[in-house]
Parts: sequence; C-alpha cells; structure tokens
Amino acid sequence: MLPATIETELKRSGHVMSYGKLRARTRRAAAGLAVVAAGMMALALAAGSADAASWPYTQTATPFTFPSGAQAGGGTWSQHATGCATGGWCVAVGQYQDSAGMSQAYVVPIHDGVLGAGMEVPLPTDASTADPYADLQGVACQAGGVCEAYGYYLDTAGNFRTMVTVITDGVPAPAVALTLPSDAAGNGQSGLESIACPTVGACVGVGYYTVTGGAQLALVVPVVAGRPGTAVAAPLPAAAMSTTATTYAQLASVACQSAGACVAVGTYYLGPDSTPIVVPITGGVPAQAIPTLPSDASTGNSEARLRYVACPPTGACEAIGYYQNTSGTKLNMVVPINAGVPGNATAVTPAPGATSLLLVGFGCSSSKLCVAAGRYLNGSNPEPAVTLVTAAGATSQPTPLPADAGQTPPAAQFETTYSSALGCAPAGPCVASGIYYLTFGANRQYRGLLQQITANGQLGPVTSSPTPAGAASTPQTELYGGTACVDAGSCVTTGSYATAGGTEPYAVTEQAPLSLATTELSAATQNSPYQASLSATGAWGDYSWSVTGGALPSGLTLNSATGVISGTPTGSGTAGFTVTVTAPGAPAQTVSRQLSLSVTQTVTTAPVPAMAAPVPVVALLHSDGRVSHNRVAIRLRCTAVACHGTLKLTIRQTVTIRRHGRRVRSHRTLVIGRAGYTLAAGSTRLLRVGLDATGRRVLASAAHHRLRITVLASVAGGHGRSRQETIAAATGRRH
Repeated sequence: MLPATIETELKRSGHVMSYGKLRARTRRAAAGLAVVAAGMMALALAAGSADAASWPYTQTATPFTFPSGAQAGGGTWSQHATGCATGGWCVAVGQYQDSAGMSQAYVVPIHDGVLGAGMEVPLPTDASTADPYADLQGVACQAGGVCEAYGYYLDTAGNFRTMVTVITDGVPAPAVALTLPSDAAGNGQSGLESIACPTVGACVGVGYYTVTGGAQLALVVPVVAGRPGTAVAAPLPAAAMSTTATTYAQLASVACQSAGACVAVGTYYLGPDSTPIVVPITGGVPAQAIPTLPSDASTGNSEARLRYVACPPTGACEAIGYYQNTSGTKLNMVVPINAGVPGNATAVTPAPGATSLLLVGFGCSSSKLCVAAGRYLNGSNPEPAVTLVTAAGATSQPTPLPADAGQTPPAAQFETTYSSALGCAPAGPCVASGIYYLTFGANRQYRGLLQQITANGQLGPVTSSPTPAGAASTPQTELYGGTACVDAGSCVTTGSYATAGGTEPYAVTEQAPLSLATTELSAATQNSPYQASLSATGAWGDYSWSVTGGALPSGLTLNSATGVISGTPTGSGTAGFTVTVTAPGAPAQTVSRQLSLSVTQTVTTAPVPAMAAPVPVVALLHSDGRVSHNRVAIRLRCTAVACHGTLKLTIRQTVTIRRHGRRVRSHRTLVIGRAGYTLAAGSTRLLRVGLDATGRRVLASAAHHRLRITVLASVAGGHGRSRQETIAAATGRRH
C-alpha cells in the first residue's frame, strides 16, 4: 500500500492508470511491505485482547478456483473488492493471468457462504486481443443477488478504458465501456472509484476523467441494468471551474439512502491546496459541489480530502477524511450530510497519545452508529484502531490483538486495496479486517486480523483468520480484499495466504450463529382463525422450519418456508411441541426450541344459528409482468381472512411441427416458477417469484428470436379457492 501522499501526487500528475497497473502487477510482492515502510516499528499489546475462542462466528477458509485455462494459482493475480447482496449472494472481483500470460478480469461467486469457480468477464468489443489487459477494482450489490462491478480494460488503441459489468447470481454479463463526456481527452484517462446501488438495476458510479488540455474533473455515471448511462462532470465550486492542467478533481466515494437520493464526496485541487467537497446526486444528476472544512483548517498550502461516505437507513449520512489545521497538524475529520448538504466538519477525537490516524474503511449499520477502521501512531508505534461515529461526535480507540501476537512490541493494522476494510450488516454487527504480526524480522510471520464491532457500538472480539488446507507451515496470511456482510449478519472477507509454491487468494466466510428468536406464542381461540410468525436470525441462506417433537393444536399447520403457524384450531387446551429451524450454509446450522400454544375454548350462552365461515380469496392485483433479473414481481391481496397457498407461473407456447408432410400446431404449457405465500386478512404483498432453469431458457430463447409469449399466474388458496390470470402478454425480452 503506497502512502496517501504518494497516491495523491501520482493521481495529480496524471499517471492514474500507470499507478493502477503497477498495483495490479506487484500486489503479491508488496504484501506486508507497507507495514514495514511508513515507520511501522512496534506496538504495545492493547489490554483486554481476545483470541479465536471468543469469536462468535463459524469461520471457513476456502481458496479461489480460477477460470479454466488459468496459469497455476492464477498467475500474477490481484483480489480487489468484495460485495454482498440479499438472498445470500456475495462476489469477489479482481484480476488473474490466463494460460497465455494475459491479465483478465474475473468474478468469484459466493452463495450461502460457499465459493463457486471463478469466471472470466467478457470484455467490450473494442478490447485489445493482441495484448489483453483487464481488471475489476470495485463492486456494489443490491437486492435479489444482483451486483455491479467496475474496472478497466485496454482497448485496441492502447488506451485504458473504464468498464462496468452486471453480476446476477454470481454470473458476470459482458462488460460495457463507459462513454465519457464530450470534452474528454482522446486518451481515455478515466476511472470509477466507487459505486452505490440503492435499488435493483439502479446504481450510481463516481470517479474522475481527463479533459482536453490536461485538467482532471469529477465524474458521475448512472448505471441502469448493468449499462452505464451518460457520464457527466460534477460541477465544481466557482473557484475550481478551470480547464488548465493544474485543476484536479476526483470523487472517491458515493452512498445512497434511496433510489433517487445519493451523495458523493471527494476533493478538488487548485495549485498546492486541496479542498474536500460534497456532491448531492438526484436521479443520477449531480448538483454543484459544496466545499467543506473544519473551522480550524489551514487555508494555505494545505492538503485535505474526504475519502469515504456511508448512509444509515435513516438520519444523516456521514463522511470521513483528513485535513491540516492551522498548526500544521494532520487530523481526521467527520462531516454529517443531511439531504445532500454538509454540516459542520469536526475533527475526530483520537485515542490518548495517538497521531497520524489513517482510516481505510467505513460503514453504517443503523441510524445511530457508523464505524471506521484504520491505524494510528502512538508516538512511533502503529496500532489498529476503530472509530465510532455517533450523534455525539467521533472517537477513536485501539483494538485489542489476538493472544498470539508474539512480535515484541507487536505490530498490526487494518488494511485494504480498493475495497473497504470494514463491512456492516444492515442491523449490525460490523467486521473490520487486516493483518497482525507474530514475528517482524527477515522471516516475518503474520496472520489475517478480524475485529467485530457490535450493533450498539461496543468493540467485540478479535480473531486471526483461518487458512485453507495446504497452507505453508510458516503463517503468512493477510486480509486486504475487503469485507462485506449480508442482511442476516454473516460476512465474507478476502485476502491471501502462503503455500509451498507461492501466494494464493482465498476467502474467509464468517457465519453468524443461528438463533431462534421466538420464545413464546400468543394464545389462540377455538374455531377462530389464527396466525403467528416464528423468527430466527443469523446464518447463511433461507431458513427451513419444521415441528420435530410433539404436535401443533389440531387445525394448525407450520409453513416450512416462512415459519408461519396458521389455521383454525378445532380443539382446546395447551399443546407442547418442538420447533426446529435449519439454515443451509456451510456448515448447515440447526436450532430447536420447545414452545407451547394455548387454545381457549369457545363459550356460548345461547345457540347461534350456523353461519358460513368467510372464505379467503386471493386477488391478483395489477402487474405488468416485467421480468427483471430472472424474477417476476406480482402483487397479491387477501380478502376476508388470512390466506396462504402457492403462486405458480406458467407460459403458453405454440410450436409448429411437421407430421406426415403437413405443418401442425401444437400447444404446450410449461411451469417456469412457483412460490408460497402467506397473507394476513386484508393485506397486500409484493411477491417476487424467481424463474427456474426452464423459465430462464425459454425467456432467453424468446428474447433472442423476438417471439411473443404469454405469462400466466395462478394462485391456489390454502382453503381450496384458486384463481388464474394473465399477467403479461409480451416478448421474452429481459427488462
């Protein structure tokens, strides 16, 4: 990792692509050297250190499998970024060398904590075939297993160009080149530094590009369904709107709270001075950049930057960076951002005696807490540090190290390449990743470092990363490819480990413990409709529910997919039973709990005339039946009383065949997807039904041949009432 000042000078001098290529080709050789450079001499072991025994996650270490035809171990590889979507899908992206020694971009799919084989990314049509060179440097994920990755490739003219690829269920689509603004220089000097995806198919990327004349401007790119839209320059403050070669601007990070409301942060330079900026982005269109600095910032010959921004579900977004105060001291700062408008920038309170704090990862897990990871110097000794950002301000504190940190004094840091060294689950916790040293001499030994920060802002346990089978006996592992977490709290961290033949990339999947959250059930009434939902947290994958002991009251059933107990109890009394929930991750987890459900007897004081019970009816509300990433969204509404059952998607095809010399039309109906549903009385639910393999093939074929097909949806109610309705009559073209 190059020092921040060197990185800044390289980018200001216009050598961004050379710098990126250098990092890609020398990452293996440079692993660990950054700690030795930059004055990393020693570190006092923090009090209260923990070891792997206290780590609450189940960890699995798995080496990457490169695409077929790769050089042994992927040749000269680079692992740059990791991202996770909902539905248990994560991806790792980077670069490897093929059998001809050419550098190619690749994607490693990770589903429910299990790594799949790496896949090469198909490049744009103008990519060089004589000397191909491609790399993926960042990724952002969204709902439904969809991710967007960005990087660059070498075109036939010898220019590095920015590209974007959409990754669906771990499979990359052909990359699409970025179209730069009309004032861009002909050498294609551009790059994306960050991407955010608040909703499926709608993302925003930010970075930089070079204009004719040599200036570098901040860049904003909307990305829709994996295809970058028209890239535009972010309007800079009036003082910076110059096209001379001394003007430099760059957006380093972007985050969103909704589909149309995003915010980016970065820097612009005028001569020797740099000023942090905040850029509101609405519907993919940037507003004018707003400069921001703390009140004690130096105004002459100073350097200041905003490096990361993160947005909790509600409340203010937060940005972090650094600046130089009037005394010449370099300090970190945090800037709250409300509706795109920055608030007062304030300095981060360092740990006692700390100087030179460097933050390399940032994320938010709730509306009250954001977390940054990095390192600082306590005198001349470097230590890993966690910074907590709350409404009351930001404070930094050292993180403890595993008990085997045998270097005297020990040395460690959180680190990353292009991704974030910290990932947060939506409801917490956050996990930071890096490296710590056992020995620090010529034959240094080191291990990957993981630190957990709980959802309420407490420093949790630390642990060293495990290594795959076949690792060298001398510990040499580090985690620098970023950490990303799914909504259930499990995470993926990537890095490298030493083998007898060299250094290989691998992933550590960290599976949160499965917990059955339901401790008691509300009472039911005899002969009255009843519904209760069981709840679980943690682990990988979709839960499966079952009754493994005793029995539910007569008339009630448990939905194995949703965990909903529903029906109409026919008896009375208290029934005891055991409920078991299973998660399919690697390894699978199972938790059971004994519950009881009381059914109160119906008491009547006088005969009541028999009345027909209300019949639940499921209505298929309006839906255009558009297929998005192999899923169809259908809105259901339940009337009368609670409804449950199955929704089924079918297609009707007409096929012409020859029979006895004549053309005969044959009709067939194929099931292309199904899903269970459970709705409360009078409720509405948007159900996303995934297509099975048959559906995906048929729709792809229809799109290719421009055929029209009819998609039908039918609902079968749990009480026998069913309904079928045409939801789309359209081409099989994917939307």
